[in-house]
Amino acid sequence: MNNYLASSSPRRKEILNSLGLNPIVISAAHAEKFSEKFSAEENCMSIAFQKAQAAIEKFNPLGLVIASDTTVVIENHILNKPIDRDDARNMLMFMRGKTHRVLSGFCLIHTLEKWKIVDMDCSYVAFKKFTMEELEYYLDSGEYKDKAGAYGIQGKAVDLISSYQGSLFNIIGLPIEKMANYWSELKVKIDER
Repeated sequence: MNNYLASSSPRRKEILNSLGLNPIVISAAHAEKFSEKFSAEENCMSIAFQKAQAAIEKFNPLGLVIASDTTVVIENHILNKPIDRDDARNMLMFMRGKTHRVLSGFCLIHTLEKWKIVDMDCSYVAFKKFTMEELEYYLDSGEYKDKAGAYGIQGKAVDLISSYQGSLFNIIGLPIEKMANYWSELKVKIDER
């Protein structure tokens, strides 16, 4: 059985590779539909499902399709990917000295066995009261681009963070521990490619 990753995120692929999986990447460009009627938790699960569905419709894969969506939430504000450096600076300053939630919704769809799972995980990240010099040094790296909340815990942003609770993989963008619980329960066989 093949396994597929409905994401162009190199971080998600690296997580799966580190577990000995080599998924076929089948990311399909689509507009992520965020609903004001849904909570942040519901939205990240909905968008993960949308990503999986878009990839299935475009590529017609035979096997297990994995999709995920990560959202940063602080004081009931959702911080998505920054549009530019100024937006990233504003996000990071808003999180400075505070703890925020990182939500990663995921969707597993087996196109041959005809089952679907949609769920999410939550971790907490506390930012230090970093200096403006530390912030600008981080922004100079460009790592804020294409990351929810303008940072990736596995990169230079680690210098801005004081602690975290929960799954590190969830914070990076793929809650593999929670996903593995389902694989175990369903006795899903994931072949290495």
